[in-house]
Amino acid sequence: MAYYLYKNRGVFVSLENLELQYIVYIFLLQIVSIFLIALTNKKVISLLDHEIPLKEAFLLQYANSFLNKVVSEGGALFRGIFLKEIYKLPYTKYISTIAGLYVVNFITSSLIGIISLVYIYLLYGRISYLVLAFFVLVIIGMSVILFVNPHFKNKKGTRIINWLNSILSGWSTIKEEKKNLGIFVILSFSGLLLISLQTILVYRGLGYRLGIFEAVYMNSLGMITTFVNITPDSIGIKEAVYVFTSDVVGLNSDIILLGSLIIRAIGLINTFLIGGIAYLKLSPRLKGVKRD
Repeated sequence: MAYYLYKNRGVFVSLENLELQYIVYIFLLQIVSIFLIALTNKKVISLLDHEIPLKEAFLLQYANSFLNKVVSEGGALFRGIFLKEIYKLPYTKYISTIAGLYVVNFITSSLIGIISLVYIYLLYGRISYLVLAFFVLVIIGMSVILFVNPHFKNKKGTRIINWLNSILSGWSTIKEEKKNLGIFVILSFSGLLLISLQTILVYRGLGYRLGIFEAVYMNSLGMITTFVNITPDSIGIKEAVYVFTSDVVGLNSDIILLGSLIIRAIGLINTFLIGGIAYLKLSPRLKGVKRD
C-alpha cells in the first residue's frame, strides 16, 4: 500500500477537500458499529446460558478492537480469557458459537452483494462475473451447512478443518434458537449498512459521489474476506479487495485506497482512545481472580 500510494502520491491532494464534519460522522458511526457487535456478542453469550451486561459487552468489544490493532487475534485472546475468568464461560464454546455467526454473515453479505451488483449492472452496465460467481459459491456452501450440517474428520489436526468444524458446531447452537436467528440477520445487515455509510461519507468528504448500492457491494465483499485475520485488523486484505472492486463502483483505485486508509486512520484513533480506556478499565479485574 505504501508503494502504491508513493507511486500515486498526487491523490493526497484530495485530502484538502476532507472536511472535519465527515471525520466526526465516521467516528460516531464507528462507535455505533462497535455497539452492534457488542449487542451481538451479548446475544451469543445468552445462548450459552450466561449473561453479561450490555455496558460490559460494549467495553469488552472495544478492548478487543484495540488489541486487534496491535496484534492479530490479540483481542480475541483477551476476550476469551476475560469471559472464562469473570463469567466462567468456556472459551472454546464461546468462540465456536461466534464462528457459527459466520454462516449468518456470509449468507447476508452474499445475498446483499448480489442484489447490489445486479442493480449496478442494470443501471450502469458494470459487472464483475468473478465476484458474482464468488457470491454464488458462498451461498451454495452456506446452504449445504444450513440443510446438511456436515462434520469433517480431522485426524491430522489441520487448522482449516478445525475452523470449519468450529463453525459447524457453533451454527448448530445458533439454529436451535430460531427466534434469535432473525435478530442475528438484522444485526448483520445493520452492521453492513453502517460500514457502507462510512464509505459513502469518506468519499463524499473527498469530493466523490458513491451510491449506496456501490458502497454496499464493496463492503459485502470486504466483510466476507476480512474474516481472514492473518494480519492485525486484516490490514491490507480489505484494501486489496476494495481496489479489486474499482471497475464496478466507478472510482479510481487510488481514491478507493485513500478512502479506506482514512477510515482506518479514524478507526485507529477511535479504538486507541475508547478501546484503550476500556482495556485499562477491564484488565485490572483479571488480577486476583481465583482460578480453578
